[in-house]
Amino acid sequence: MALHIIRYFLILVISALVESSTIPNDTYFGWDDISNSSLSASMIGGKDDPRFSMSVSYGHTDLPLIPTFVNAIELMAQYAEMDPSSRIRSRTGTVLPGYPQVEIAAVPEAPHRTIEVRLLIYAIYGLMIDMKDRKLFKEAEVTVMWSEAKVAFLYFTIPLDLNSIAGNQTSGLDLSRLEGIADSKATLTPDLSSTGTFSWRPVFTANAKNLPAQDIFILCLGTLKVFAPLPVTDKVDGAFHVASQIVDANLQGYLQNRRTPRTKPPYFQVAHVIEAVRRIPGYMLAQKRFAEFYCNIQVSSRPVGHLLIEKGAFVGLDGPSGNVSVS
Repeated sequence: MALHIIRYFLILVISALVESSTIPNDTYFGWDDISNSSLSASMIGGKDDPRFSMSVSYGHTDLPLIPTFVNAIELMAQYAEMDPSSRIRSRTGTVLPGYPQVEIAAVPEAPHRTIEVRLLIYAIYGLMIDMKDRKLFKEAEVTVMWSEAKVAFLYFTIPLDLNSIAGNQTSGLDLSRLEGIADSKATLTPDLSSTGTFSWRPVFTANAKNLPAQDIFILCLGTLKVFAPLPVTDKVDGAFHVASQIVDANLQGYLQNRRTPRTKPPYFQVAHVIEAVRRIPGYMLAQKRFAEFYCNIQVSSRPVGHLLIEKGAFVGLDGPSGNVSVS
């Protein structure tokens, strides 16, 4: 009973957030698990939308774990910067040129000619949770449904010759929907002109505890999923944290050395959280370490906020201690 009350409270908090122009102080963002038995994905922000559902078919061909996750995170970040109700046409090809081992394609189901961005966010997140839970990183086809009707398909594959799909049928998946589609990134360019120039200073915290790489990846995906429905120009006006029972880590956000928000630009905004989160995997991969982490975020050379990743359950919004070590 207590768990149901807590979840209900979280839904109310997140629903209020989506309607707000700023992120309230001391806000708890939760996100829901997606069980293997039911791939009915949670709505971004933690509120279920029963109209959305998805099913997954796996092929025979293995996908490398790290390129799969980092491409998913980058594509989620691109979509999180867009209006969630905006629509895109088919997209194919690589997401991160540095990790070309995995390609992601999204194709609308006829008679639809476009796909709503928020449905792709749901589907990407749901697929990555399912892969992690099943320990099954293979080529995959996701059938995206809205009100029980098929509206799109999402594919995670090794690099394909899209003009000769017949030669790619050893995967065990029907990839015919992709045949002849031109390589296209098909993302809209968001207007970030009012969010200033982003920079950051990432470090591992002093005596940082190591974390499983997959926990970091899922934490990044969950954070992007939570922030995706908010306009990128919305202000972060207080501390927040993101946590879930499915990872042994949590992410916290704070204003720069203050409990009250800035009254003039530059502000700490949703766009800056998204940009920092999309960079975390690359930083840790470059350092060859996944561990507790801190970053200072600057906008137009002015410090505006911090992000902190800690191992274990969230214990309190006290703010970073400043005891960090550069590695």
